[in-house]
Amino acid sequence: MSSISSKRLTAIRGGVGFIMVAWGSALALEPPAAEILGQLGSENFKERQTAQSVLLEWARKNPAEAKNWLLERALNDGDPEARRRYTAVLRELVIDVDYLQDGEGYVGILMAPAPVMVPGDALARMGIRATLVVPGTAAAASGLVPGDVIVEVGGQVWRDLTAVDEFSRQIRKYKPGQKVTMKLLRNEKLESIEVVLGRRPPESGMFMFGEAPDTAALAMEAELAKDTYFRKWFKERIEAK
Repeated sequence: MSSISSKRLTAIRGGVGFIMVAWGSALALEPPAAEILGQLGSENFKERQTAQSVLLEWARKNPAEAKNWLLERALNDGDPEARRRYTAVLRELVIDVDYLQDGEGYVGILMAPAPVMVPGDALARMGIRATLVVPGTAAAASGLVPGDVIVEVGGQVWRDLTAVDEFSRQIRKYKPGQKVTMKLLRNEKLESIEVVLGRRPPESGMFMFGEAPDTAALAMEAELAKDTYFRKWFKERIEAK
């Protein structure tokens, strides 16, 4: 790649020619082999899926440059199916790098205060009982289950009925993608888990108490928010070209 012009790059891959604008410098990482890229438009579904997975794995190694490269492919590749696959990988990358790392931290549980005694602590604490774990959230990914009582987050403990509000404020101060250590009581035993926080969705606080939310609707709203973000990102990049 070092012998290629830093301003414009012409490549022939798999007998198909395309022009790639290198955005000021050559890519630090060599893109996947032409054979893999060619499979993005394959008639075989499994080959398309495999090629897309390989491309995403490559893109995550150098997301800043990969986003520009993928955008060019999504706009200019001659195969409509390949363009769709490039766009899908680009969306995953933008969601991972931009969307999920922006905003406020989010766990994904319905909460209720729970007075508990914690082994090793002579004073009673006010824990945070998970009454429901929303599927697809950081809580679900970390292994939190309904009935778990969170008694400490990042060294912070609670002693009174303000615990739920304090817990919510503390989590919101973290950024999505941050790893938070929590201690919880599960089956009367003290355990420690690590939670990689998600991005707080709109109106998530309204489900703190009361009836359980429609988790399927929440998941759909979360995906819609991601799509809206990506469409706006994509439009802005096209308009800036």
